[in-house]
This record gives sequence, C-alpha cells and structure tokens, in this order.
Amino acid sequence: MSEPSPPSVNRYGINVEGGQNVISGNTFNLSLPPLEPTIDGPPNNLKVYGLTRDRFVGREAELARLHGLLQTQTQVAIAGVSGLGGVGKSELALQYAREHLGDYPGGVVWLRAAAACGELVAFAQPRWFAQVDFTQLDTPEKQAAFCQAHWPKTADDPPGRVLLILDDVTDFAAQVQGFPVVGDRFRVLFTSREQWLNPESRLDLGLLKPTDALALLSNFVGESRIAAEQATAEKLCEWLGYLPLGLELVGSYLSADPELSLAKMQQRLEQKRLAAKALTQVPATTTAERGVAAAFELSWQVLSQEAQRLAVLLGCFGAAPVLWAWVQGCLPNDDEEELEAARAELVRLSLLERLGNGQYGLHPLIREFFAQKSTDRPDALVLKTAVVEELLKATESISDTMTIDQVQALGNVIPHAQAVAEWTDWTELGSPLARLNSYLFLLYHAQGLFGLAETWAMRSLEIRERVLGADHPDTATSLNNLASLYSSQGRYEAAEPLYRRSLEIRERVLGADHPHTALSLNNLAELSSSQG
Repeated sequence: MSEPSPPSVNRYGINVEGGQNVISGNTFNLSLPPLEPTIDGPPNNLKVYGLTRDRFVGREAELARLHGLLQTQTQVAIAGVSGLGGVGKSELALQYAREHLGDYPGGVVWLRAAAACGELVAFAQPRWFAQVDFTQLDTPEKQAAFCQAHWPKTADDPPGRVLLILDDVTDFAAQVQGFPVVGDRFRVLFTSREQWLNPESRLDLGLLKPTDALALLSNFVGESRIAAEQATAEKLCEWLGYLPLGLELVGSYLSADPELSLAKMQQRLEQKRLAAKALTQVPATTTAERGVAAAFELSWQVLSQEAQRLAVLLGCFGAAPVLWAWVQGCLPNDDEEELEAARAELVRLSLLERLGNGQYGLHPLIREFFAQKSTDRPDALVLKTAVVEELLKATESISDTMTIDQVQALGNVIPHAQAVAEWTDWTELGSPLARLNSYLFLLYHAQGLFGLAETWAMRSLEIRERVLGADHPDTATSLNNLASLYSSQGRYEAAEPLYRRSLEIRERVLGADHPHTALSLNNLAELSSSQG
C-alpha cells in the first residue's frame, strides 16, 4: 500500500490546496465556514474619512480605467496609481474601493505598504484564524501567505475575489515584490510616487482640469462664495497648480472660516507660500496625513545628493518649461551621465515631467518647494549665479530694434528671465541682475510696450544705484535707457534731466572723449532738436 501524497505547499511552507495545513512540519485540520457578507457588504477596513462621493470630482475616467486594469489581468493584477505627492493617489484608491466593494466579495483590505504583512494578519487572524498558533510561522510573510491560502470562500460566488490595497509604496522590491500573493483570487492595487510598472499596468494620475479644480473648491466653500469672487477663485486654483491636496486643504480652511474672503486667502498664500497655515494644517476628516510641503518632503528625503542639487537648480528657473540645454550650461563641469541619472530620479518620483523636445516641467508648488530648499544649501549662490549667467547668454541677442521672428524666438526664455530679474539678491548678484533687467527693457521697448519697458528700466536703475553707486558708468547707462524711453513717448521734460545726469557721470568718470560720453551728448542734442 502506497504512502499518501503530502499536501502541496508553496515556498512559505503553506498548503495552497486547502484541507490539511502544513506549518513548519506540523499538520493540522482547518475547516472554515463560507464567508458571508456583513451588513456593510464584504469584509473590509476602509477608512470612514476622506471625500464624500459628491465631492470627488474630475476622476471618472481614472476610476473606470483602474477598474479595467484590475479586472483584465489573468493572474495577479498589480495596478499602480502613481503621481507626485498630493495628486490624490490614496483618495482615488479609497474612492475606487468604496465604489467597487461589491466586485470583491472576498473582502477589501487597506494596508500601509511599509507594514503590509503584519496589517493583513491583524485583519484576518481575529476574524478567521483565532485557533491558529501563528508563532509557528516565523516571518510576517509566512503569516500573510497562510492567511491568503486559507482565506474563506464566499457562499454564492466561490471563491470570491479579494482586493488588497498597498498604500504609499516607497520600496518596490521589498514592499510589492516581497509581498506574498497566494492564488489568483487576490488583486493588488498599490499607490506610489514612483513609476515602477510598465504603462500597461500603471495608472499615472495627473492634475485636475481647471474646471474640476474649481468644482472641488466649490464643494468645500459653497457656490455662493465662489460666485461672489469668481476671478479670485480661478486664480486661487491656478496658484495651487490644480493640485487636489492643496485645493482640499485650502477649501477646508476656508470652510472653517466663512468670513475669510478668497482674496485674503490668496494674499496670505502669496505672502507665506508653502508655510501658510492653510497648506500645513491637515483636518482629521481628510485622507491626507500631511500638508503640501510635508508631502513633498517624503520624496525629497529619498533623493540622492546629486538629484537634490539638480532640483534646487531647477527651482531657480521660472514657472515655464526648462530647456535641458540651459541646465547643462549651468553645470558645464558635471559628468553628463551622472546629471542624466539625477534627472531620472526626479522623473521617477514624479517631481519632474518630461515634455519632449528637450524640455522639462515643474509643478508650481514643487518649484516653490525646490526654491525654498536653496536656503539650506551652501552652494545656493553658486547655482543662482549659474542660472543668471545662462539666462544672460540666452537673452544677449536682445536689442532696441528687433523683428517679430526674433521676439518669438525668445518666447521660451522670457518667463524665466522675468522671474530671475525680480530676485532681490542684489548684494551678491546685483550687476548681472541689472543687466537682465536692461535686456527686458530693450525687449519691450523694441515692441512699443512702453509700460513694461519702464518697469524694467526703473528696476535696473534702482539696482545699479544701490549696488554700484550713483556715479557708476553702468548707472549712467540705466539713466540713458530710461531717458530714451521717455523721449520716444514725447515725455521730453522727464527725459532731459536723466540725459543730463547720464552725461555728467560719463564726463566725470569716463572723460570727455569717451564714446559713451559722445553718445550722451548726441542723445541730449537729439532731444533738444525734437523740442525745437
């Protein structure tokens, strides 16, 4: 008579065929009744807080695609909801689980990725395995595998799918690949800032559309407050970069103070930036556990030193696409491959977006976060100086006579030049900043945009007077620029004293025979001629 075949066990020493159960060489019988639905549906531990369904807007297509990803895989479906911190990954997973709870009659279990095995056992053991001595399973992975191998079946739809949600994955190898999945009845959905899976199994979550962002804000503060300050509400959504976390936090803050106007809220954000209470205080009723800056900080902490340095450099640019050629120009001594590896880190963590044609984009709040990080770096001034010098090279073709094609060719660099030209680091960067302001003056003067031209001319003059002194030749140049602007507008009385002051400086400092002195004489003569 032949010996009975031993039970089929998996790599965790767990019988995956039911009936007898093998744990570390011990055999015992385990008989579980069919899993019956509870009053609230299939067994689950879903959070009771988060957005109500009527407040969850702008994600219908993402919900549908996520459901498709989790249903069409033949074995274990792993669909990643990736995206930068605050884009609403956890909220989307929660809303999906609530909406599709009935599609997983075996249950839905929410797990923190960093402690997934232990939390799965904590969910299953008191419900179905109270009589099992789990001390015989010497690792959390074996315990989690046991629970899955003997998960109760449903009475009406055996065996009944189960959805396991691993939230906030930070280490794919350890937390996803190392998480045991026993049998094809289990579906695994994980959220992460990093983009590990291929696009076919990954849902990349983007920002809200402007109309959806406004609707989300309206759900918190009420339609009447939005209607009363419609333009300000739209500016508020734009300032927050249509980031769901920012909108939810600001909306909650406004909801708690009905007398606070949207205009005042916008003013506080512009003054205090990411340090504003509306972006740091997290209501207990939200899915989020951190404020905006704190959410970004999680990604920052795992960046290499090279990636952090690159991030700070990128934060020096304006709110527009950045050409990679500019970055290379700022860091000419960096190894090309190492610089690209640092860039890949930022892209993988959804902190930087590839736009194509050598351009990269930063979310406005990410850019704000990177800019603030420069205050903690000893090389911040070196990086800032590099950015100013690179933008000066990119704008050096500007003159007082430009064609339309020449102006259009500068379209991608001007937003950055304007943002940097407004810096207040005059003590360290006064001269190059004044030059950048002068270039912007010439650009707008050539286009006949005299109001803008005057702003940049006056700013250049102010910087040079304060940094270089009232009698410096560069100060004379700024005086001459402003005078020429007034002269072209027919504001001769305003132009004449500026021309005369510029001439006096050049005669005294450069001499009567210097070309710049001759230019001042010529300008003054033309002014006199224009006045008859």
